[in-house]
Amino acid sequence: MQRLLNPSEAARIRERLHDNGLLQTCQRVWPDRQAIITSFAACAEDIFCEVAWLVDELIETDRDSDAISLTKGLWTTVTNHISSWAGQVSLTDRYLAVSTVFRIVATAFSLHWESYYSDRLREALLDVENEKMPPPKDLYDLRQWQRQQEELLMSIASCSELLSEWVNEYIDNLNLWLTEEIDMALNPQPNIKPPKPESRKADKKPFAPDTYRDTFTYWPDGMSKEERDIRLKLAFSRMRGTLIHRDTHYDTFEALLNGKPLDVKIVWIGTNSQLRGLFNQLVTKNKLVKKPTGGLNQILTARFKKENGTPFTSNEIKNAGSAGDMSVVNDVVSYLAPASATTEDLEIQLSRILTEEQERADMMGKKDGKYQRYSPKGTNVSATPNQHTRTTKRKKQ
Repeated sequence: MQRLLNPSEAARIRERLHDNGLLQTCQRVWPDRQAIITSFAACAEDIFCEVAWLVDELIETDRDSDAISLTKGLWTTVTNHISSWAGQVSLTDRYLAVSTVFRIVATAFSLHWESYYSDRLREALLDVENEKMPPPKDLYDLRQWQRQQEELLMSIASCSELLSEWVNEYIDNLNLWLTEEIDMALNPQPNIKPPKPESRKADKKPFAPDTYRDTFTYWPDGMSKEERDIRLKLAFSRMRGTLIHRDTHYDTFEALLNGKPLDVKIVWIGTNSQLRGLFNQLVTKNKLVKKPTGGLNQILTARFKKENGTPFTSNEIKNAGSAGDMSVVNDVVSYLAPASATTEDLEIQLSRILTEEQERADMMGKKDGKYQRYSPKGTNVSATPNQHTRTTKRKKQ
């Protein structure tokens, strides 16, 4: 937005987005901020338009871009937008408005489960605000400035519950951009129900879990196929019986991390926190695994099911938190992380783990071959019924 909304436009935005947590936050925060601004009069919907624009720009930008340079440029753009609101916008008032926009977005991102938003982008937004809006040197002005900033932070913090619910739902299940919703509110088509437009970003398109088939891809740069195969077997051995059901066939597990279609869901016997924590580390934190397009929570619901056969919901995974025993998760991540171990060392480690597993199985009387052992290269091991196999995959091509 580069102009102030008129009352009817603001009303149309309120009507269309009345239950939006970000808009409700702006409506709560902005009136107190507006009370100390003298050079222009804006409504909460004006600030919401700027906040929405900033959020969409940050989400749409390539994650490999430099966060500090990006946010500096966006600070300048938002500043120019607000400068155009009135004939003369004072420097102080302009800083107060832009700071409000950046603080709301930074707080919202801090509440998202993914570290890219809660750490990297949030810190970049705050760093740019501190650089562009330094505290005044005069003692009286400094105290007044500190009081105003504390009041702003307290006001935004009181909306944390609204922002947390909104930001996780919006980023993880983005279908229609906020800026598109605002444009549709300001430019309605009379007597025509507007069709639901596709997202501008391909990896935010919704999908039906039952038909969504692409899987994760594990193949770190510089890793040989031989090392990758051994590390997958190490991870599988550690997860089997602790995080995934013991009847899971290795072909199914390998397909999950092979970037190829997967015909069945894997039975997860660990906790929801372990499921989310494992793939958050593999995909986001350590970048060992590439995910297919779509929100991570949605992909996990499409790839895993509970031990009783019922599906997970996105909210169950999203709200799982990080509490609980993560030792198994950390072991799996360490097995998949590239290290200076030789192939022979990995083979010895795998052989030892499989031997210990077989010994435990023998002690429990499990001698019926149900616990699959590692087969040497070239051995043809058929999958159990209803499991992913190379044969069924060829038929579906």
